[in-house]
Parts: sequence; C-alpha cells; structure tokens
Amino acid sequence: MTQVPHRAHWQPVEYNALHGGLERWFEPVQPDVVSRPVWAG
Repeated sequence: MTQVPHRAHWQPVEYNALHGGLERWFEPVQPDVVSRPVWAG
C-alpha cells in the first residue's frame, strides 16, 4: 500500500442519494498498519 495525503471521503448524490454530497473525515490509517497489512484469505 502507498499512503496519499489525508483528505475527505466524498460521494456525489448521484451515486449515494441518501448520504451523498457530504465530506466525511476519517482518522488517517496509522503508518504501522500500512507497513504490515493483514490480509484475510
């Protein structure tokens, strides 16, 4: 994985009619999680 600059998650109302058009800010993924991802399967 490669981290990109932190930004809001956003979906247009055409894609998500109920909750679209809003910026959602989640906590950034911690560097130790990025460096050691756990894959199910």
